[in-house]
Amino acid sequence: MGARHGWRRVYLEGTVGVGLEIERHEVTMIGPGPQLIPGTTLEPALYARATGSIGIPINSALDVLAQLGIHLSARGIETDFVSSTVGVRLKLP
Repeated sequence: MGARHGWRRVYLEGTVGVGLEIERHEVTMIGPGPQLIPGTTLEPALYARATGSIGIPINSALDVLAQLGIHLSARGIETDFVSSTVGVRLKLP
């Protein structure tokens, strides 16, 4: 879901969403001997994501955009992150 509000030459956008992702995790298995064997495993997890953007239209096809996002996973802080992006957005017809 998202919302957009614009003023003369600037607009703000906000989006939120939830989904399912596959995460890679470090694991330690017990091998023969007994010895510990490091490895990885893939597990499904739910996540929530929110982004906020500010944009300035350059012309009918391009915007300059700055975006800040947060990604929170049900698996905990080890897979959570904050992201930022600055760039040019191409608007498709």
